[in-house]
Amino acid sequence: LWVLDIRSEAYGQESAQTAATLNNLALVHQYRREYDEAEMQMRRALAIRERLLGPRHREVASMHQNLGSLMRLKGDPAAAEAELRLALEMQKEALPADHPELAMTLHNLADTILPSERYPEAEALLRQALIIKERAYGPKHPAVAETLVVLGALYAARNEYTLAESTLDRALAIWALTPANDPLPEAEALANLALVKQTQGRYAEAAPLYERAIGRFEAAAGSRHPNALRARYNVAASYAAMGNYSVAIRRYEEMLASEEAAYGSDSPALARPLIGLATVNLEMGLYGKAEPMYQRAIALLEKVDPPETRGLAFAIGGLADCYVSQKQYAAAEPLYRRGIALLESQEKTNLRELGAMTGNLGSILSAQGRHADARPLYSHSIDILSKAYGPNHLVVARLYFEQAGAYEELNQLPLAQVGYEKALAIREQLPANADPVALGETLLQLGQVYAAQHKTNDAKRTLQRAVQVLEARLGPSNELVASARRDYAKVSGTP
Repeated sequence: LWVLDIRSEAYGQESAQTAATLNNLALVHQYRREYDEAEMQMRRALAIRERLLGPRHREVASMHQNLGSLMRLKGDPAAAEAELRLALEMQKEALPADHPELAMTLHNLADTILPSERYPEAEALLRQALIIKERAYGPKHPAVAETLVVLGALYAARNEYTLAESTLDRALAIWALTPANDPLPEAEALANLALVKQTQGRYAEAAPLYERAIGRFEAAAGSRHPNALRARYNVAASYAAMGNYSVAIRRYEEMLASEEAAYGSDSPALARPLIGLATVNLEMGLYGKAEPMYQRAIALLEKVDPPETRGLAFAIGGLADCYVSQKQYAAAEPLYRRGIALLESQEKTNLRELGAMTGNLGSILSAQGRHADARPLYSHSIDILSKAYGPNHLVVARLYFEQAGAYEELNQLPLAQVGYEKALAIREQLPANADPVALGETLLQLGQVYAAQHKTNDAKRTLQRAVQVLEARLGPSNELVASARRDYAKVSGTP
């Protein structure tokens, strides 16, 4: 502001020097998340530069690039994309094809269209930006790392976890050698890498990455920054998944207290930590504590207008899970159906939640002997979750297993065999410690289906493996191991 006063007096309010200062002032407002003020100053700077330099000058293009980045932060991706495409068009006219300014616009445009799942175009833009940056700065420059982070997020969104992990690891290795001036991209890389590991069930690896990300987010942007809050919820969920319930509960309680202090006791913002707390209590078998927490979260979210459908659906599904754990299937069924309807009503729904809830509905129908009704739900859930996680995820394996069980109950043994074989194929590709008991159970059920169809050699081979896998994990005296031994003895004709 001081420089703006001096330059406006010395050069005039419509000067190039004043425009440059207005742009810098706008960036300060943007970093402080004062987006309306930032936009006003940027548009003043743009108007001055257009009058002085003409509408197609590279400095005018730079202003459109800045406006595009700002519009994305303001939550207007359509306006952001329009500004960035205009900037890119102008820069291609005014700059060499390998100019770093062009790389910045390519990067920002890809980041803007990524949430709309235009992955091929976004990847092409990012790869072009990466080539330019590597030529201009070298392969180990922090600017290269920033583009690698977005590319890693793209791979993760396409369930290409190995590629996502190696790309994010490369970005973090660059920052380890040359720390960035802005810590937020590194924090995003840590959080994205943690999410990749969490999605694969590698919770012990995910948790410390989240902790590092939280520290950087909060140091750079404060504890209320959306990315800091998201990482806090994710790390609490990781601790819960590891069975570290005391830490998970403490984290959710801290977030609940923080939200209540910020918004009051009747705010829908309390629903998210309430759902987290309820879910941990559900996993601990404390249904009496979990149920009222889910109910309170539902009541808070039902007051939101327009409805916050995803959070409400998740809370409803959690309450249904609570009833299922107590074998109250009649109470759970309408809740699952309502949750599914809410998720399907969204223009862009969360596939993981929709697929899980659809599969859970199939499970309770099977548990009530309604296997014919359950089968299409399992198939639909498998289709959804194969898109959400990729076709070789343990969640997909579990649904193939349950669907095969429904076919087996209906005595449709060839279809049951296909389902168990698909579940087995996925589980055999997973890391050895992913879920060895589930692998053994799949072998056992498949062996029994082979035996029921008089496929004796297949049954012997499969049941023998089931015994080996289960005994290694559960010990020789376990009842499931004993059952597998009896089935193997029966098909092999040994006592």
